[in-house]
Amino acid sequence: MGNVSKFKDFLVEAKRNTYASKAKKEESSRPNSKDYAYKKYNYYYLDSHVGDKEFIGEELVWHNEKVCWGMNTRDKFLLMKHLLGLINF
Repeated sequence: MGNVSKFKDFLVEAKRNTYASKAKKEESSRPNSKDYAYKKYNYYYLDSHVGDKEFIGEELVWHNEKVCWGMNTRDKFLLMKHLLGLINF
């Protein structure tokens, strides 16, 4: 994973510069997925999810081309204010 502090900073920066910022989507890696990627230093972040109001997602980080962190989610938005709250995390 490299330096833990650098990794944490990268992860927060990657999240802020992908889905949360309405960044440009990457080419879909799976049928109907929405993918967002961010790269800096030797880190690469991919956020991929399928669905809209109800969705399943996966976030992965590679360091030097080896997976070093990941998280899977299943969620649904109940109110628009929840979505707006995510943008300001």
